[in-house]
Amino acid sequence: MMRRRYVTAFIDWNSQKFNARNGSRREDVDENSAKAIKRQIKDTLDYVSDALVRLLNDIEKKADKFSVEMRIYYGWHEGLTATLTRKCLEEMIKDREVPNSKSNLSFDWSNPFGDVLLDALDRRKHPKARIHLPNTLRRDSTNGIPREKMVDTALACDLLSQTRMFQDYIKIIMVEDDDVIPAAFVSEKWNSGEGKTVIARKRERDGNFLRLDGLVKRI
Repeated sequence: MMRRRYVTAFIDWNSQKFNARNGSRREDVDENSAKAIKRQIKDTLDYVSDALVRLLNDIEKKADKFSVEMRIYYGWHEGLTATLTRKCLEEMIKDREVPNSKSNLSFDWSNPFGDVLLDALDRRKHPKARIHLPNTLRRDSTNGIPREKMVDTALACDLLSQTRMFQDYIKIIMVEDDDVIPAAFVSEKWNSGEGKTVIARKRERDGNFLRLDGLVKRI
């Protein structure tokens, strides 16, 4: 009998964009060009899906199939205005230009955007944008540089709510910084049965203080 495992992938988009171009700025993406943004999205999703194939088949060798719910965290809106990246990814999902399957993984794109929380009241959604977290991309008042707000905490909240509801799922957290580690520690404890929590990183981090053995996997 075929053995299927259910997975939620929590993806920090900024870090995976960086990883997908091998840590270099070999090309500057035109933030106003839909064509350039779509190429960047495709490259990043190719990297992410390949990494998930390798990682899941390494940590769960007895599974025949993996069903992966994709959750992506980023500064999706400046105020109530969707960024071009948000618009392009929505269009690509609608047109099925994102990975549907790869190797023995199938990908679920039914609820991919982290500005709609997995376990928050509907009445907390903005009545126009219909999301819980507008204005996750804000311009610095001094230099105008856009900065993300509430993105890391949104990922952490979703990780915990998903673990509470589905304790036997595999939770893959694709991030490069340490902000999610407290939530990952709690998620790890809340797991039951075959549930697993894994932080997937490309780069080494300082392990002198945090006890991360068995929790972090290199990709």
